[in-house]
Amino acid sequence: MTWLALAEFDGATQLDNASMMRLQGLITRARWRASNITSNARFITDLAKKLNIEPAPDAFPAADVAALCKPMLAER
Repeated sequence: MTWLALAEFDGATQLDNASMMRLQGLITRARWRASNITSNARFITDLAKKLNIEPAPDAFPAADVAALCKPMLAER
């Protein structure tokens, strides 16, 4: 939801004060969520190691699907 709300500001060149405050709040929320995802992933990974749980093989390695993103990235 945060990323969709941030998308509303894509391409904006001038923002009023209320919009700037909303944008800053969304950025802060996105950073907070990213931090939580990272810390949760570390916690779960460490717990899995203690329980001798190995990750499943990646069914879709990033290198194999990287070509799918190129058309989107080229448009920017």
